[in-house]
Amino acid sequence: MPVSSLEKPYYEYSLTGTLPEKWSVEVSEIAPAFGRDGGGLQLVVLDEFSEPVSVEMLKLKKVIE
Repeated sequence: MPVSSLEKPYYEYSLTGTLPEKWSVEVSEIAPAFGRDGGGLQLVVLDEFSEPVSVEMLKLKKVIE
């Protein structure tokens, strides 16, 4: 994340532990960038077509809260 983003508000969500059928979660390590070390974990929820799912849809489907 660019240093300029560090002072902006951010959102924090929790996974409910339930995914719709044929959806999956991809977990990867954050690469170094913008002079930052990286190394954190990030995840992307993929639908049945292996397409990323929006935060709005994750909330609607009760995947996150």
